[in-house]
Amino acid sequence: MVLFETQLNPAFRWADIPLDDEMGPRGYRETFMNKQGLKLASYWWPAVKPKAVIVIIHGHGAYLMYHFGKFQGVSHHRVYSESWIERWNNAGYSVCGIDIQSHGRSESVAHVRCYFQRFNDLVDDVEQFITGEVARKKDFRKLPLFVCGISMGGCVAVNVCNRLWGEKYLKGAVLLAPMLTLERIARSWVNQFMRPLSLLLNTLVPTWALVAGKANEKFPEMQVAWEADPYTASHPTRVRVACEYLDITSRTLAAMPDMEFDFIVFHSEDDGLCDPDGSRRLFASSKANSKMLSIVNQFWHNLTEEEGNEDLQSAVISWTDTMIQQAFEG
Repeated sequence: MVLFETQLNPAFRWADIPLDDEMGPRGYRETFMNKQGLKLASYWWPAVKPKAVIVIIHGHGAYLMYHFGKFQGVSHHRVYSESWIERWNNAGYSVCGIDIQSHGRSESVAHVRCYFQRFNDLVDDVEQFITGEVARKKDFRKLPLFVCGISMGGCVAVNVCNRLWGEKYLKGAVLLAPMLTLERIARSWVNQFMRPLSLLLNTLVPTWALVAGKANEKFPEMQVAWEADPYTASHPTRVRVACEYLDITSRTLAAMPDMEFDFIVFHSEDDGLCDPDGSRRLFASSKANSKMLSIVNQFWHNLTEEEGNEDLQSAVISWTDTMIQQAFEG
């Protein structure tokens, strides 16, 4: 398995992290083979008395524990204790997810970090994980299921739920600053210059890291932590990946009027990475029977770790509890 590091002298290595630090007292890690023949890392945290399952999806350049583990400070690994995962477990939710291909402990199709050929490959992987791996697990199968995605993972979640809606087990999506439109970033002068060249670059140098994003100026410690982590990608987005992001967000926006899955979405108007207009448009145009939009301007983008994230998760749990109760009564 390919384990990518971005530093010659990393602050920590996965091999040195005690299993209990990441997985807690009941969790475990596995791998499975996706349809492209890549080994993907999967993570499982069963609750003691589960009432539902949360499938979590991390964002671009990160890995599962980075976005859902507990932040311990710059240059420290994320842990299970006091994390979103532990709080979900304590609330009766079994939690599971994967490192997206070419991220974290998962393999890459081109042996290049944070690179994939098609965005739909990521959607396929999560769909395969839910319908194959989760469906085979004694502690996870036959339970109500929610999909929770942050940032790029939010776009994956939207497309997975749109595919699987109608399956009795799927009860909705939790979307945390989802990547549903990139129009604001595409308007920056650097990316305006790059966009006309994107077709040529996508053909000739698809793995080049050229497309710049914004730094977290609202919570600078979070930006320092991102750059210090040996397994995150602080380099610009690769050409093929950026082109795929523009394509999938355009297609997702066009499909929103036909989307029927239930959801709750949280977004800050100060978000410098994923335009909140995408969340507004999903809320305004989807056919969902139950949908909620929460504007959370005390945050920037990393909603699972910035100040106040515990209260936001309480709102998430309240919504999923309500959805389970409504399904039970129905």
